[in-house]
Amino acid sequence: MLNKKARALKCTKVATGHNLDDEAQMILMNLFRGELERIARSGPTAGLIEDELFVPRVKPLRECPEKEDLLYAVLHKIEYTDLECPYASYAYRNTIREVLNRMEEKYPGTKFAVLKNFDKMIPFLRKYYMPKEKPKRCRNCGEMARGNICKFCETIGKFE
Repeated sequence: MLNKKARALKCTKVATGHNLDDEAQMILMNLFRGELERIARSGPTAGLIEDELFVPRVKPLRECPEKEDLLYAVLHKIEYTDLECPYASYAYRNTIREVLNRMEEKYPGTKFAVLKNFDKMIPFLRKYYMPKEKPKRCRNCGEMARGNICKFCETIGKFE
């Protein structure tokens, strides 16, 4: 849906709100799971898919800690929601978040170190783990997909 809307608005980039906490969590989750291809597709400019349907992503907040993002919103009276997904406590990410926050508390700078060291590894990971083939097309909507059905159609249960 992001690609589709971005193309409709004639955008050349999509800026996401991923912050330092999000990025450090993603790096560790994918590293622990051995998802090197997924890690290779991430970074300050994520995706890097060579396809006319893909609008590149940028992450301008990726070095901003989550607490600073929240503080900025409060100080500037920017509306935000602090609702948590009801399933968050069951998520793998939640465990990673807790461990990372404990590490950050005991060893300040841990999250920045995870991000900065990851950024040094990106060129090597992309060289060996970036997908070489073009994305497939969803048989329902025609958007990019890793399989026969894109994640959006899969999520809404539209299979044919």
